[in-house]
Amino acid sequence: MHHRSEPGVLFAVFIAATGTGIIMLVVLMMGPLLVDISRDLGVTVPVAGQLNTITAAVWLVVGVTAGYFSDRHGRKLILLIGLGGAAVGVFGMALSQNFAMAMFFRGVTGLGGLIPPTFGAFLA
Repeated sequence: MHHRSEPGVLFAVFIAATGTGIIMLVVLMMGPLLVDISRDLGVTVPVAGQLNTITAAVWLVVGVTAGYFSDRHGRKLILLIGLGGAAVGVFGMALSQNFAMAMFFRGVTGLGGLIPPTFGAFLA
C-alpha cells in the first residue's frame, strides 16, 4: 500500500531546509564583509566583528531552548518564528544607519538559531 505524505509536511520540510541553508549563509558571509560593514558603520573591523558575536550569543540561547519551546508550542510555529526573525534581522541590518541599529538587528538575526534544532526534531 502506497502512503501519501501530507502536503503540509513536505512544505514545512522544504521551508525548514531552505531556512537552514539561508541562516548558515547569513552567518558565514559576515567575515568577508566585515571591512565594508565597518567602513559603512564608521567603526573598526574588530568592533564590527562584534556583530557576529551578538548573533552567536542569541543563537546559543535560542538553540538551547528551541526544544523546550517547540515541544510546547509546536515545531511549525517555532520554525516560522526563527525564519521570520532571521528575515527581519537581515533586512534591518541592511537598512541600519549606525552600529547600535546593526547590533540590534544582528541580535534579531540570531533567532534563526531556532531553525536547525527544531528542524532536526521535526524530522525525527
